[in-house]
Amino acid sequence: MRILLVEDEVDLAQALASALRQNQAVVDVAGSLREAEEAALGAQHDVIVLDHGLPDGDDLSLVAFLRQNDIVAAVLVLTAMSDVAERVLSLDGAPRCAPTSS
Repeated sequence: MRILLVEDEVDLAQALASALRQNQAVVDVAGSLREAEEAALGAQHDVIVLDHGLPDGDDLSLVAFLRQNDIVAAVLVLTAMSDVAERVLSLDGAPRCAPTSS
């Protein structure tokens, strides 16, 4: 299994990659949205483990990029968000917008 791990915190990325490699996974690590896009174009990944907040963008930007480039992989978003609506938006890959009032 080939995994793309997208995490900007170096210590956390190293710990997660090490644990995944111990379970026989091939792990590519990206620390930014731009690195993740390049890695996704450069190799086929079975799973993308994605940090919610990145220094140069967010998870929704990468999900949109994957869809635009017909890149198919399971996406697992890591987040400390407690708001259910925000988590659902991340899963849907929908653009964020302010709620409307009626």
